[in-house]
Amino acid sequence: DPSANLQTLRLHYPDAPAAEVLRFATARKTPKDALKLYRNYLKWRSDEGAPARLQERAAPVQQQAPQFASLGGRTRRGDQVVLVEGARYSTSIDKGAYVAQMCCLMDQVLLKDSDRRIVVLVDTRGGSGPGWHNKPATAAMPFFRALASLIPDMYPERLRRIIIYPLPGWATTLVKMVRSMLDPVTKAKIKVIKGADKKDAPCPIGLCAYDLTQDQIPVHARRRHLILPADPSLPKPPGTPRRRPSLDAYPTVWVPTSDAEVDAAVLLSSPTKRPFVVRMASGEIQEVAHVRPREVNPPEC
Repeated sequence: DPSANLQTLRLHYPDAPAAEVLRFATARKTPKDALKLYRNYLKWRSDEGAPARLQERAAPVQQQAPQFASLGGRTRRGDQVVLVEGARYSTSIDKGAYVAQMCCLMDQVLLKDSDRRIVVLVDTRGGSGPGWHNKPATAAMPFFRALASLIPDMYPERLRRIIIYPLPGWATTLVKMVRSMLDPVTKAKIKVIKGADKKDAPCPIGLCAYDLTQDQIPVHARRRHLILPADPSLPKPPGTPRRRPSLDAYPTVWVPTSDAEVDAAVLLSSPTKRPFVVRMASGEIQEVAHVRPREVNPPEC
């Protein structure tokens, strides 16, 4: 119960930022686990996670691979875009330096008293010129393992989604390995767009389904994302796949329904103004034409 978790955290840390405490309360099922998570976070912040320590640890990346991970713009809902260009990963730099750089970027844009989230774009395509190492995808696995073990606990409720693109068929095993290290909530936020990851390959059209625009991509990488609309008011390119709706994408209004197969809930608010039936047990979401509310007998006077 998040309310019980929040009450416990408030009791022990009355001066902590409200938004920060709420994130940690939401991230765990019991007050005991939420309290343990927040204590571990404060301990990390006083040691390895201190801003000065993170900057010191991230120095090799900032000096030798500054464009490996960079900040873009914000999405229409206010999420911060972070672009990771995997082919810029160098095995000569310790994986801990890359993790520290990711933390520095998040600390730069995610304030303690803010509920802002990030959208991480992982571009797997190789590139030409200085700064590109074009190592096999397996070379960066130690970094992703280290990141997967840190971010969910030290930055809970900060991730909107991770979009990995383009991913060739043989690399799906690597994604499964990363997913296996994550909790179910974080695992569900990883989206994969299939395609060829050859050097300077075109950006896959599937990325357009996530309502991204060129101005949300860091300036140095926009030429590699020309398929994205320049402005959110412009139509998406022909052939853009339709993205499956998700609970995370829309404001929700829940009402009972008479359909026993639907677990008594429907999502009413959506950009198309049409309702979505939600099967809460499985997480399945299906667009429907009509909603039949459950009849509730008025109380007798």
